[in-house]
Amino acid sequence: MMHLIDSTQQMSEFVDPIRLAGFDSSADVFSLDGRVIRCFRQGKGELSRQVFQTCAHYRLFQHGIVETRELSQLSWNGAAYDLILEHERIAFISYPHEWSPTMLQDAAILHVDLFMKLAPLGLTIKDWHPYNILFKGPC
Repeated sequence: MMHLIDSTQQMSEFVDPIRLAGFDSSADVFSLDGRVIRCFRQGKGELSRQVFQTCAHYRLFQHGIVETRELSQLSWNGAAYDLILEHERIAFISYPHEWSPTMLQDAAILHVDLFMKLAPLGLTIKDWHPYNILFKGPC
């Protein structure tokens, strides 16, 4: 279950982060010391914070959204950010073209179920492609 907490564990200024490829126009995503960190640029964090807090309040993280927590630190590596989140790291990444038919079906059902839970809250899924889905644990 996801908990909205402030992390007391600060990100190291002395370890070089690995920038992760992605299509997030609002944030920079890094792998750092085995952690996945999303840093929202100035002017981009408030809406994401509201969505994050809504998901936490309505316990949507237990319905398939990767566990996420807000960090109290707002500057790092010489840059200031509106919001910094840490996402649960999924150890093994698989891709839709590797999935079984059952996994593809599970991914489609997850999208529809999540959409149904988000819609009454005035939220939706930004992009519905299966590359946004990761399977955790044995399939």
